[in-house]
Parts: sequence; structure tokens; C-alpha cells
Amino acid sequence: MSTSIRELIFNGEVDVAYRKEVDLTRKLLKIEKPIEKEWKNYLCCGGFPYGINLENKETCKQTAHMLDRVIEKDVSHFRSFRSGTRRSILKILKFLALQKPGELSESKLAKNLEISSSTVNDILYILEKTHLIFHVESYSKSAGKSIRKAWKYYFLSPSIKVSILHELGKYNPKSREYLGVLAENMVASYLFRSQKNNAHTLWNIFSPDSGGVDFLLSDIEGEVIPIEVGIGKKDKKDK
Repeated sequence: MSTSIRELIFNGEVDVAYRKEVDLTRKLLKIEKPIEKEWKNYLCCGGFPYGINLENKETCKQTAHMLDRVIEKDVSHFRSFRSGTRRSILKILKFLALQKPGELSESKLAKNLEISSSTVNDILYILEKTHLIFHVESYSKSAGKSIRKAWKYYFLSPSIKVSILHELGKYNPKSREYLGVLAENMVASYLFRSQKNNAHTLWNIFSPDSGGVDFLLSDIEGEVIPIEVGIGKKDKKDK
């Protein structure tokens, strides 16, 4: 199925992807579990192997422990931070978890946290090095390349975002908007990892410099593929 999706995106192989979807739907109908519930569970808490046989609440706790270990141990391998800066790392992660995907103004974040912009920049850099988050740059039609606007930041897995929201009492899997944000993060994560894991990848991920879609994939020849992410049917105002 994953191969068919890649062929659909990059080569326009609609018929092959449709046949695979029909076949997958038939197989899912044979599973004696509520498929929609399974999908929501995967979207919220299926990002790491240890969550397979755990309840969502316990999975969130395990992910939170993983975050603590990364901040306490892995971050120190890249940069030595004071204890106050470590608290700022947690605040930045919480800030990213609470907001919808969008451009992040480092200066505004620094002002809100009452720390320097250079410290915010260092923290974001280290968080990317530890693979907790990654960024997507803006795209410029005129130049065909990224422009230095504020970047969008995503978690490497939506499960990280969910674990933070769960700790803050903001876990709401019944909300379509909530699930839509997680789905956007999940697609961004898969595109990012596909790009990094394939040495022969000749395309880059961008966010549009204006509204319309969620992502743009651009190859070395300048061809652009738009990708829109959503949960359920969209109203006209969502398009």
C-alpha cells in the first residue's frame, strides 16, 4: 500500500492506488474491531512500538518518560545547558504541542518565555538534532526555492504531541479539528522520514507561502506537487 501511495503522489498512478484501497477495505471489513476507533488510536498513540499492547493513557506516560530521558541525557551530548534552560526546553515543547502547525516566530517565543532569541534558536536546533521535532521551510513561487520566513515545526511523531497534550489535560480525540492537526503532523512526519531515509530522493518538502494546501513537494526540475491533509469531508470554507 505504501508503494502505491508513493506512485500515486509522484507518478499519478490513480488506478493502482484505487485497486489497492479497495483490496485493503475488504481486508479491514474482516477485522472484528471498530476500524475508526483503531485508526484514531493509531493516530494518537501508534507512533512507537511499545504502545502496541498498551492503553492510550499508559502509552502517553511511556512517551512522556521517553521525552524526559531525551532532555536529560541526549540533549547534553549536543550542548551543555543550565538547569533553567532545560526548563525552557520543556516550555518550548509544550508551546509547540498546544499550537496548530504554523510559522513559529522565534522572537515572539523568546519574549513569551523571557529568554533570548539566540537561546530559543539553540534549543530548537538541539531538539531537531535529537529527532524530537523537525521543520518545514516556506516555498517561493518566484524563486522555486525556500525563502527565509518563519519555519513550521512538527513533532517527529504525533504521539509525542499527544503525550504532552495528555499531560496538560488537552487530550481530545473526539474533536475532528484535533485529529486533523494530528493527521497533518503524521503526514509531515512520513514525508520527512521518507526524504531522509532515501539517499536518492530528489524532492524537498515545503509549506506554501500563502494558504491553499498543507504541503508542497518540489523536485529538482521545479515541478510542484500539492498535498492537502484532512479528516472526513471538508466544508467549502475548509477548501
